[in-house]
Amino acid sequence: MIKKYLVRTRALMVATILAFTSMACGAVTADDVASKGAAQEAATKEEEEQTLENTMNNSAFGTSSASDKEETVYVMTDANGTANEVVVSEWLKNTEGTKELNDATDLSDVKNVKGSGTYTENSDGTITWDAEGSDVYYQGKTDKSVPVEVKISYYLDGEEIAPEDIAGKSGKVKIRFDYTNNDYKTVDIAGKEEKIYTPYAMVSGAMLDTEHFSNVEVTNGKVVSEGNNYVVLGVALPGLKESLGIDDEDLDELEDKTGEALDIPDYVEITADATEFELDMTMTYASGNALSDLGFDNITDSLDIDDAEDKVTELTDGTTQLVDGSDELYDGTVTLQDGTDRLYDGSIELLDGSKALANGVLELQGGTKDLVEGTVKLKEGSSALLQGANALKDGTSQLATGAGTLKDGTSQLATGAGTLKDGTSQLATGAGTLKDGTGKLATGAGDLKAGADTLSAGANTLSQGASKLNTGVADYTSGVSALATGIDDLDKGLKQLQDAVSGSSGSAASLTTLATNLNAAKTSVDSDLIDAIDKQLAAIASDSGYTGGTDYSGLENHLTALATQCENAYKGYFEAYCEEVYNAGLSEGKEEGKAEGKAEGIEEGKKQAEEEAKKLTTNSTASSDVDPDAFDGLDDENEENGGSKSEAGEGTSTESLQESDPDTTSADEAAGSSSEDQQSVDQTLSDQASNKVVDADIRLLSEEDAASKIAQIQQQSQYYQNYVTYYNKYMALTQAASSVHSLLALRGGLKQLSDGLGKMYEGVTSSSSTTAQSMASLSTGIQQLVDGADKLNLGAQQLVANNDTLTSGSSQLAAGASSLATGASTLDNGAAALASGASELNNGAGTLADGASKLDQGAGTLSDGANKLDQGAGTLVDGANKLDQGAGDLASGAQELDNGVQTLEDGSVKLNDGAVTLYDGSVALSSGASDLSDGAYDLNEGAIKLMNGAKELADGLVKFDEEGISKIADIFDGDLEELNERLSAISDAAGSSQSFGGAKDGTQTSVKYIIKTAGVTKK
Repeated sequence: MIKKYLVRTRALMVATILAFTSMACGAVTADDVASKGAAQEAATKEEEEQTLENTMNNSAFGTSSASDKEETVYVMTDANGTANEVVVSEWLKNTEGTKELNDATDLSDVKNVKGSGTYTENSDGTITWDAEGSDVYYQGKTDKSVPVEVKISYYLDGEEIAPEDIAGKSGKVKIRFDYTNNDYKTVDIAGKEEKIYTPYAMVSGAMLDTEHFSNVEVTNGKVVSEGNNYVVLGVALPGLKESLGIDDEDLDELEDKTGEALDIPDYVEITADATEFELDMTMTYASGNALSDLGFDNITDSLDIDDAEDKVTELTDGTTQLVDGSDELYDGTVTLQDGTDRLYDGSIELLDGSKALANGVLELQGGTKDLVEGTVKLKEGSSALLQGANALKDGTSQLATGAGTLKDGTSQLATGAGTLKDGTSQLATGAGTLKDGTGKLATGAGDLKAGADTLSAGANTLSQGASKLNTGVADYTSGVSALATGIDDLDKGLKQLQDAVSGSSGSAASLTTLATNLNAAKTSVDSDLIDAIDKQLAAIASDSGYTGGTDYSGLENHLTALATQCENAYKGYFEAYCEEVYNAGLSEGKEEGKAEGKAEGIEEGKKQAEEEAKKLTTNSTASSDVDPDAFDGLDDENEENGGSKSEAGEGTSTESLQESDPDTTSADEAAGSSSEDQQSVDQTLSDQASNKVVDADIRLLSEEDAASKIAQIQQQSQYYQNYVTYYNKYMALTQAASSVHSLLALRGGLKQLSDGLGKMYEGVTSSSSTTAQSMASLSTGIQQLVDGADKLNLGAQQLVANNDTLTSGSSQLAAGASSLATGASTLDNGAAALASGASELNNGAGTLADGASKLDQGAGTLSDGANKLDQGAGTLVDGANKLDQGAGDLASGAQELDNGVQTLEDGSVKLNDGAVTLYDGSVALSSGASDLSDGAYDLNEGAIKLMNGAKELADGLVKFDEEGISKIADIFDGDLEELNERLSAISDAAGSSQSFGGAKDGTQTSVKYIIKTAGVTKK
């Protein structure tokens, strides 16, 4: 109870410190930074600022669900923290869904930022918003001073420096945030007027580019390395030490008494090694509702100061009594040890006496044995009584016969019980095996469910991507058709121009018309045709993350490099998938002929693949559009998989992947060639051949149906899912590279055409006279342009010719992907039902195993009892036979020796039995005496340890009283009433925080401040 009061009192002083320190130091994770993967490098500064704001908001503050109105005050400052502009965002919560919301505001330039609702100004100074049942979000400006301020200082190599001077510099830098809390009230504390500040928690943060900063550290905060940035957060509590009435010396004293290091930070410092210093901005969060956000708004309610002091007094008195009692315990243990020492000595003497007794009894037993043997000889002499005991002999014979019958029955009972025991043992074993099997079934069903979940998610993603691809194909074919139409129009126009030049007489009017036509043709080429191609190239470059700007000369190589990454990845995963299939084929135990069977399977697969390839050739086309999803996450996935090739392909067979089309050629021919399309088709056929090889492996190495086996493995194999994903990306990238190649060639021809038209236009407009010879040269040049336009028109028509096939293929892909997603969902539901049933079956098998085990135990007990009964029946048979023989002997001389022999025999037997019993008792006595001696020794040793422990306890309690309880009492020597009053005043100050932008009376408002500084960049 005392410990509870101590902890609660200390918690009142430091709860806010520990809470906000944990928020800044422990809440920020890599997930909170909202990583953008590979696309993060291209993120804008606005996105980085939003990322930092979201991180700080999630790390430091929650949303007050109890408030009617939430305010966020944005303070825009220069690089030193001097305010330039204050913007307030208001959120009015419409919890009852009313049509109107009434509010009051001091802001200017008020506007609705989420919705079209307007407001009406009322005569009482309030405003009424058109809410229509929804929350209202509006924004305005103010020139009021905010209650908390931040000053930012910059240091380079230990010297303070202006922000504009540190830009572009390198060295050891320090950025210091100092805070001013202007929000306080004067309160009577213990008869004195004291300033109690609203407990604002200030959380400052910055994003530092790893290109310019390293070795980043922060006081009172946390540094998280994420991608190309360091996210730095620090926390401070300005005014809290003053409100508590403590200083650094008080904190040091509290640390000495409690053993815990405590601090109340009022600044934040960021240090780093900078290279060409550059800082986009910093951001500081401030909240006056910190205590309520953390649940400390009623922190003093449960503290009873008088009760705590009474408990300390009770603790001190109880400790004194405990010290006195420990001394008495030590005295008692000394007495106990003396007694156990004497007990041990007596047990040694008892052990020696019991051994001597056993030896004497052994000699007595030898004499009684001789006596029994003598009476037996005497008994043998009475054989003459046999004739007189004939009747007895008949009865004993019947007894022997009945005992034999009983023995037969008990033998059968024992045999049956043994058989039952064997059966129950087998049942218990079988039940255990069943339990193991159902456990594995449940585990496998769970694995199948997880795999089905993954397959369903992947199928949905594929269906969505196929739908997007179908839409992109439609856009592309439309653009290609328009481009072909434009080139055809250009060709016709050039031919008309050629006719005009050929029929021209060289007059000024003819030259003017010719110049006009030449200029119109050049404008059409530049603005219509070349711009259309540039838009196609720009779309592909944007989707693929190309960084060469408008210089598209490297775009084809960029796409080819991405396609190579995906090719390596899907081949590696395909190798691993093939190995899974091959191992599954061998799981039936067909190890013989393993190498021969696999070789035959590969050869058969090759033949079948070649036949299938011939059928597929006529249907194979290369798409000229790019699915944007094909580029998503390429960098992330390659990094996670270590390039994919090495991870997926390690330890797998690569034979099937090496069987590619030997006639595949590279895509480095002149413009207009179709070698890249052929390479894509050849690769597709190579993969078909690989699948045939795998199919042949299964048919040769397993008797199961090959298609069913492959389908089962594909549903459960992550390698197969990754193979399909990367293969689709590879095909899209390869086809995109082919399209870029054609578009660049077409653009080059159009550029040459434009340049030629320009030169002809300049020649016509600059010439003052035209000769027949110059007109002939002009006609020749136009003829060359017409020939080039014809070739461009031919290439464009070839692109148009592929549109129908491309559109049909993308539609089929979208339909197939949708069907795959539906099937994967059905499989997922079935796997869930199987997992549930397997779990219930596993529980039932466990119950069966427990019952079988108990049945086996009962059968064992029955078998043991039957065996003992059989043994007893055997003993009975033996006894009956002996009795029958004895009865015969007794009959020989029963009349003469019955009384004396019987008495002597009985006495000698009893005497012998007594001697045996006495001997057994003496042996047991000796053994017990030995055990007593050992126990007395152990008891004595334990008494010694108890005595030593009691001494240590007494010494420890004295030390505990002197060094622990006395210091606790010292802590309570002071008056805790002042501390309680300060904490109550701080809690009141936190609860009385008012709206900054204005609010209607009675409105519960939550306010937080975001102070954003300007960046520091080199001009």
